[in-house]
Amino acid sequence: MKKLNYTEDLLRVIFFWIGIFFLVSGVLSFLGILKPAVNSGIQNPDMLGTVFSITGVLLCIISAALGIYTAKLDKLHLQLIENGTKVKGLVEKVYLQKYTKYRRQIPYRILYSFTYHDKVYYHKSRLVWEKPDLKKGDLITVYVNNLGKSTVYNCNEAV
Repeated sequence: MKKLNYTEDLLRVIFFWIGIFFLVSGVLSFLGILKPAVNSGIQNPDMLGTVFSITGVLLCIISAALGIYTAKLDKLHLQLIENGTKVKGLVEKVYLQKYTKYRRQIPYRILYSFTYHDKVYYHKSRLVWEKPDLKKGDLITVYVNNLGKSTVYNCNEAV
C-alpha cells in the first residue's frame, strides 16, 4: 500500500473501515445475530440495523469525499511540479506530527515560507515519512502558482 501524503488520507482510511464495521453490524442486526441491549433506546432489531446501516453509508460517503479531496491535492501537487514557478523557500520548522501514526510510523512535516510577487506565504509540506535532512534556515525549492498554492518536491534536499 502506498504511503499517505496527507492527514486527510489517514482520515479517509479510518472513516472507510469504521463505515464498513457499521454496515456489517447493520447486516448482522437485520439477520437477528446482533440484538439490541436491554437498556438501549432502540429495541427493534430492524430499526437498529437501519441506524447502523445509515451510519455506515454516511461514513463511507465521507471517506469517498476525502478520497476525492486528496486526489485533487495530488493532482495540484503534480501540476505545480510540472508547470509551477520555481522559487527559493526558507525552512521555518521541521517537526514530527506526533498525533498522526500509520503502520507504526510517525511522519514529519516541514513548515516553510517563500516570497512570491512581493507577498510572503507560509505553508506546510505533505507528510514526509523519512527524516528530512533539513533544519531551520535551510533553503528549499518551492513550486508555486499564481494563486499562491505551493508544494515542495523533494523534502530531503536543501538547495
